[in-house]
Amino acid sequence: MNTTTTQLPYSNGLKKHTLFLLLVILVFGFKLKAQTSANDFGIFTGSLTSGTSIAIIPAPPLSGSSYAHVGVSGGAIYLQNPGLNSFGCATELRASASSTSAVSKLTPISDYTSSQQAYVKFNVLFGNSTGISSVTSGEWSMYVGDGSMYQDTNDFTDVQVFSGLKFVYGSSGAISTQYRNGSSWSSFSGGLSQGNNFTVELMLNNTASTISYTYGSAQTIAANTFDVWVNGVLVGNDLGKAGLAGLSSINDICYIGQNSVSNDAHIFLDNVEVSNIIPAFITRPSIAISAVPVYSSSVIPGTSDVILQSFELRPTSAAAIFNGLSVSTGGSYTSTDITNLKVRYSTDAILDAGDATLSTLSSPGVAGSKVFSSFACQTIGSGSVGRIFVT
Repeated sequence: MNTTTTQLPYSNGLKKHTLFLLLVILVFGFKLKAQTSANDFGIFTGSLTSGTSIAIIPAPPLSGSSYAHVGVSGGAIYLQNPGLNSFGCATELRASASSTSAVSKLTPISDYTSSQQAYVKFNVLFGNSTGISSVTSGEWSMYVGDGSMYQDTNDFTDVQVFSGLKFVYGSSGAISTQYRNGSSWSSFSGGLSQGNNFTVELMLNNTASTISYTYGSAQTIAANTFDVWVNGVLVGNDLGKAGLAGLSSINDICYIGQNSVSNDAHIFLDNVEVSNIIPAFITRPSIAISAVPVYSSSVIPGTSDVILQSFELRPTSAAAIFNGLSVSTGGSYTSTDITNLKVRYSTDAILDAGDATLSTLSSPGVAGSKVFSSFACQTIGSGSVGRIFVT
């Protein structure tokens, strides 16, 4: 996630009251170019509070299936739209861990087209039910491998796991990280915490040879090991695998939540992606952002599509996903002066009726901080120009 802050001095008059934007924060992500499968949960909503379902999590459209189970010790799985502000796109998945060793299990991608290597990427946030960093017990684990455990009601099985990561909730918003090293857990510094957005990437090598790739600089993955990246930083290098036999295929991903007092430990997920070939080059986009001047004017009451600010976004190196926006408004306007604020997208410099509305904030109230939720993500190709209008 890249966040850019821009100072905006422009204003518009409104019913003889002033309105201007003081601060705008834009949020971006990026997407793998060649996916074998992916699950962004679409626009669906729903919940599972007990039992098993193969329908609550939508099937990934490219390859594979999905699965969900909530055991006898509480926990739940929710598809939320809108979900948390500034996390993911459209629908996101939220799940709470069970209060015992019984499992809450969610499998966003299972039985995709397999191989002996894999690249996995997902957006994640840890916290309580509202994403706040206040949980002191519980754990969520992630497993990548192959076998029946990815679609059953049981805990993990070592011989079906190539990569296992455990995220343990602790005091003061801590998340400690471990990986399944053979038949036991080993600690490593994952750089994670509660209440914050992270992009996690795994490169898995179950072949007999070293695999090379470039992520900012040249990297290698030894046979029977995996790398872990968090927000573009290598935090786990050549970590040992779990019990999956060498040269076995990899084609399943699941998450398991357990041991959380009062089921407080929640995980938020979106944009789960997998490729059955580790990309030779992994590139995060570089985004040039320029504000387009919008000059002060008098506005007749009832006028629609009054442009408050406009930006040009120019990604290079890789496509960018525009997936969130926050603004701070100022001025003497009252809550009844404005019906809504909108984020609009255009491929040219003119805002017209056919341009997409990415988010609408109804009844935004008086001056202050405003966050656009239920954001419709917009992909902007490398070398292209996208234009954002705040109206």
